[in-house]
Amino acid sequence: MTIRVAIAEDDQIVCDHLAAIVSAMEGFQVIGTCGNGDEIVGIARTGAPHIILLDIEMPGKDGLEAAQEIFKINPEIALIFVTGHTDFSLEAFEVKAFDYILKPFTEERVIVTLKRVAKIITALKVKSDEEKSRLTIKNGGKTVVIEANSITHIEKLKDVKRLVFNTDQARYELRQTLEEVLTLLPSQFFRCHKSFIINLDRVESVRPNGVNSYMAYIDQGKIEIPVGKNHYAEMLERIGAKRGRNAVKTETKKRSQISSAEAQLTS
Repeated sequence: MTIRVAIAEDDQIVCDHLAAIVSAMEGFQVIGTCGNGDEIVGIARTGAPHIILLDIEMPGKDGLEAAQEIFKINPEIALIFVTGHTDFSLEAFEVKAFDYILKPFTEERVIVTLKRVAKIITALKVKSDEEKSRLTIKNGGKTVVIEANSITHIEKLKDVKRLVFNTDQARYELRQTLEEVLTLLPSQFFRCHKSFIINLDRVESVRPNGVNSYMAYIDQGKIEIPVGKNHYAEMLERIGAKRGRNAVKTETKKRSQISSAEAQLTS
C-alpha cells in the first residue's frame, strides 16, 4: 500500500523540504503541495490523500479551518500539523490531528511520525475493508444489502445527488454524492473520473481513448468506464500495487502447500 501524502505550507522552502523528505521514503508518495487552506481542501476532495502535512497560519483559510472541512469530507484522512506555534496544540487535537510537529523540525522527526501514522492507517484500512465488505442502501423505499465485491462501478447522474450502483445482479439508485459513498466503500474502490467510482479489483484493462483520454474495461470489455487524465497514473499504480500484493500472497500460499505436501511425503 502506497501512502499518499499532501502538503499545505505557505513557506516554499519548508514545503519543498517536507516534499523531499516524503519523496525519499519508500512506500510514500507526494500527491500534491499548496500554500493555503482552500487548495488543500480541494486536494483532499479529489486526490484522496492518506496523510496531510498542514501548516496552521496560512493566507486566507488557515490550517485549523481547513482541517475542519477536511474532516467532514473524509474523517479517515490523517492530519499532521507542522507549525512554529505551540499555542494551537489544543485546537489541533480538537480536529482529530494525529500529531503536532513544531518548527524547526528535524528530518528524523518527520520520518518517525509518518512511519508511525502509516502503520496505524494500514491497520485501520484492513479492518475498515473487512467492515465495509457489505453495503446497506435505501433503494425505492426498500433496504438492500450489497456485497461490495459485486459492485462494478458507481455513476453520478446529471442530478448531483443521484447515483447509480451497478452490480453483477442489478442497478440501484440512491441520493448521495460520490464523496459520501466513497467513504463507505473498501479500499479497492477508486474515483477514476468526476462522475465515476470504479472497483479496481474488477478492472481487466485500461487503454487510451483519444488524446489525454482513457477507458477502463470490465467484464470482458462489456462495461466501459471513462478515466480522467488526472487520475490515470494513480489508478494504474493502485492496480499494480494491489495485484502485486495478491501475487505475493498467492505465491506464499502455494509454497506453504508444497512444503506441507513434502512434509507429508517424508513423514
